[in-house]
Amino acid sequence: LDAEAPELQCWRVDRFQTVAHDLFPRDAGTGEAARHAVLLSGDAYVLLHTQWSEDGLWPAWRAFFWIGAQATADKAGSAAVLAVQLRAL
Repeated sequence: LDAEAPELQCWRVDRFQTVAHDLFPRDAGTGEAARHAVLLSGDAYVLLHTQWSEDGLWPAWRAFFWIGAQATADKAGSAAVLAVQLRAL
């Protein structure tokens, strides 16, 4: 886990592995970040939320997975397994 990472990290599942995913991609024309997270219905994702204690000394992590309605069974299963593995770190 990267203690210096942003509060929310996201990875897309691809061939049983994770690939970094930008939740709020920038518009090619305007350069503005999307207002809502962009997740595709044919993919599965693993997300890691980092929250620091009030004194800033201790991080707490929460791992989640999101499975799109059109995601294949291997992507869905991989996302669940990878999220559990991430929680175990």
